[in-house]
Amino acid sequence: MRIKELDGLRGLAALSVVLFHYTNGSNPYFKEVFFFEFGHYGVELFFIISGFVISLTLQRKKTFLEFWKARFFRLFPIYWVCMTLTFVITSLIGLDYMNRSFTEYILNAPMLSRFIGVKFVDGSYWSLQYELFFYLIMAFIFYFLTKRLSKILLIFGLFTLVQFCINLTDFNTIMSNYGGLASTVYFRLYGIFILEYINLFTMGISLYAVVVEKKSWAWIYIIIGIIASASISLEDFIAMIVIMGVLVSALFLKWKIWRSRTMLWLGSISYVLYLIHMFIGRSVIMYLIDNGFFVYAAIATATLLILALATILTQFIEKPLFQILTRKKSRLNMPTRKHA
Repeated sequence: MRIKELDGLRGLAALSVVLFHYTNGSNPYFKEVFFFEFGHYGVELFFIISGFVISLTLQRKKTFLEFWKARFFRLFPIYWVCMTLTFVITSLIGLDYMNRSFTEYILNAPMLSRFIGVKFVDGSYWSLQYELFFYLIMAFIFYFLTKRLSKILLIFGLFTLVQFCINLTDFNTIMSNYGGLASTVYFRLYGIFILEYINLFTMGISLYAVVVEKKSWAWIYIIIGIIASASISLEDFIAMIVIMGVLVSALFLKWKIWRSRTMLWLGSISYVLYLIHMFIGRSVIMYLIDNGFFVYAAIATATLLILALATILTQFIEKPLFQILTRKKSRLNMPTRKHA
C-alpha cells in the first residue's frame, strides 16, 4: 500500500527545509534576503510522516531482523554516498565552519553523530539520529511487546506525557545546571527515547490508526500530541495545528496537488535532497556570490543545481543500489533445491 499524498507532502517538507537553510541567519548574506522562517517545520512534518509510514511498514515485515534489513538498505548506502560527496565538496569550496576532519567523516557513518558528540558532515544530519531511535523503539515494541495499536499508542502517549512534563517544568535546564554523571545519563536517555520530538511520532502513528485502521479513538492521541507542542511554544502549537490540518485534508480529501507530477517527483528525491542540500548548497551560493552573482540569482541557481543533483543521485545511484542489495538479499533467502 502506497499513499501518494504522503509522497507529495514529503516533497513539500524537503523543499521547505532547503529554503529555510538557504535563507536563515547561518548565512553571511542573511540580511539581504527574505527569511523563509517557518521552513524548519518541514522536519516536524518528516517526523509525523515517519510515524505513519513506519506503522505501515511494520505490518509488511514478519520479523525484527527483516524490518531492520529493509531500513538499513533504504537509508545507509545512499547516506554514505551523499555524506562522502558533501565531505569532498565542502573540503574544496566550503566555508570554514563546514570543514571536517577525516576522523569526523568516518564517525558520521553510523548516523549517531549527535549522540557521540561529533560534528555533522552536513548540518541537516541532526534529525537522522531521531529517526533511527524511533525505528528501534517502534520495532522493539511491535515485535517483542505488542502488535496491538491501542497498546502501542498508549506507550507513545505516556512518552508524550513525559515530554510535556519535562517542557512544562523546564527540567532539561535543571539537569543541565546540575551537571555530572547524572546529567550525562539523563540527556543520553532523553536522546534515545526521542523525548524532544516524541509527540510528532505519536501523531504520525495515530494518523495511521485513523486513516488505515479506521480507529476513531486514535484522534485523542493526535490531540494529545498537539497539546504537548504547546509546552514548547505557542508557535509550535499553531504550527502543529496547521501541519495536521494539511495532513488530514490531504489524506481524507485526496487533493490532486499532492499527487501531481511535480510533488511526486519532489517526494521521490526528498531523502537524497535532504542529505545533500545544506552545506553543498550554501557553498555553491557563496561561490556564485563571490563571482558576481546577485544573491537571489545565486540562491535560485544553487537550488536548481541541488534539485538536479538529487534527481541524478536518486535515479542512477539510490534506486539501482537499493534494487541490487535487496535482490541479493532475496536470493540469499531463497530455499535451496533438494536433489534426488
